[in-house]
Amino acid sequence: NIISSLISQCLILAFTFLAVRLIFSRLGDDALGLVYVCLTLNALLAATLDMGVSSTVVREVARNREQEGPYLTDLVRTASFVSWSAYLCLAAVLLVAAPWIAEHWMHRRTLDLQTATSATRILGVGCLSVLPQRLYSSVLRGMERLTLVNTVDAASAALQQIGTVAIILK
Repeated sequence: NIISSLISQCLILAFTFLAVRLIFSRLGDDALGLVYVCLTLNALLAATLDMGVSSTVVREVARNREQEGPYLTDLVRTASFVSWSAYLCLAAVLLVAAPWIAEHWMHRRTLDLQTATSATRILGVGCLSVLPQRLYSSVLRGMERLTLVNTVDAASAALQQIGTVAIILK
């Protein structure tokens, strides 16, 4: 588990450095700023909205994983409902607020307002997927499937960075 965690974190770090280098060298500071706005909102909202749900899910799954019964199914369904509901609500708010964010939070020099708004919407909705991802990672952690969690985290980071670069390059 320690080795898979180390490999996963190193891969995530490598993907992030490569994406930042490519974005900054090819597209400049406007695009990099856009990525950072989305990532900052992502981290802020994920930390704020978790409210202990991930810790509770890990604890309850670990405590009850040997038992057969509807408790864990109900727990995961309820947490999934809350997680996906929060995701959908935040995504709707972001889609509506993206023009305001692009106009008032960003100092654009090379990106026009329409491109910045579209990129904010796409990147923001993608970044918000951390909410359900954290829930399902918590379930896997409670089941002590850490190698799978680390693989999913690394793959998710890679896809996010590849998608970010692809969206901004268009």
